Amino acid sequence: MWMAWQFDRPDRAAGLIQAFRRPDCPNVSAQYKLRSLDPDARYTIADLDTDQHTEMTGRELMEHGLLITIPEAPGAALITYRQLTQP
Repeated sequence: MWMAWQFDRPDRAAGLIQAFRRPDCPNVSAQYKLRSLDPDARYTIADLDTDQHTEMTGRELMEHGLLITIPEAPGAALITYRQLTQP
């Protein structure tokens, strides 16, 4: 089992996701759809644990979701996002 939540800061066009993989969870990855983003804007996503960065549209993040991988169980991930473009 996984748990995750999104903290959105519309005043900063940014936010973060905290995700947790529980001790007995066999799934290494989980996909989460984000909310309240601008579908036409581009966002930079940064995994603070792995220092990996990627870019996605708000539409991709809300319709398809963000794939989060946590190799260890139990484990946690902290991911930030920030809007890059205004539509």
